[in-house]
Amino acid sequence: MKIKYTKPMHTNLKKIYIVSAAICLLVFYLVYIFAFLQPQNDRNWEVGFEKLPHIDINNDQVTITNVRDYKYKPGRFVSAGYINRQVDISKLKQVWFVVEPFEGFPLIKFDGIAHTYFVFDFEDQKPIVISVEARREKEEKFGLFSGMLNKFELMYVWGTEEDLTQRRVLIEDNSLYMYPLTISQEQVQRLFLQLAKTTQELETKPRFYNSLFSNCTNELAKNANTSKPGTIPYNLTWFFPGLAPQLLYKLQFIPTDKPLKEISKQYYISDLVKQYYNKPDFSTLLRQNLLP
Repeated sequence: MKIKYTKPMHTNLKKIYIVSAAICLLVFYLVYIFAFLQPQNDRNWEVGFEKLPHIDINNDQVTITNVRDYKYKPGRFVSAGYINRQVDISKLKQVWFVVEPFEGFPLIKFDGIAHTYFVFDFEDQKPIVISVEARREKEEKFGLFSGMLNKFELMYVWGTEEDLTQRRVLIEDNSLYMYPLTISQEQVQRLFLQLAKTTQELETKPRFYNSLFSNCTNELAKNANTSKPGTIPYNLTWFFPGLAPQLLYKLQFIPTDKPLKEISKQYYISDLVKQYYNKPDFSTLLRQNLLP
């Protein structure tokens, strides 16, 4: 006769206590993160994130202090620097939407992971780039998952095209697509002004970056919708920036005279950046190869 072995009751209870304790700790951790942890502007910031842009708005005149202007050569950082810019928003003429795709999840072909940012062109000055990024502290590494857990503050980086565009190609060796947005000059001006106002708010009221709800793309979409309600409908693109070209093409906010695949090929700029990066008229040469 076989005797069936049954685990003692106290062993099962011990496992239940361990699991319950782990769940409680997780709940307390999440409550702390999302209810009690507060964003700050005073931390030991990583290189490139030390200085928040400061913006003054006086009617059409906008003064930006701490416009980032780092210099690079292929594979090499050259120098750090910041400049100040004073612009007249009535001289704004064009805005570009730049997409920097990243590899998707392992073994899965997915085009939804990317970084995006705006480049604004003026009639009488060099362009200004506005990029929404996770503001990292010294030695911190960005991660999609940690970006959901209030790990990073939110920063609107204002910089030169030589800095924010060239770095992504010359240092990080990433692909870039630079699409002209087909919106009116008035819409360009309103969008720029709204981004300036949001940047002002972040200087006194910091917020956390969130990979899903406050990322590079949906922050830009929120500003677009504030400047003109209903511009960008709520959809998957808000969570997966790499899908933005498909949405903008559908909404006719980028050129639609060709299939999207051909449009993307036309506005691929990484090779142009490598060709013209050391030219004083870099931005002009870049556009001569993009605009008809």
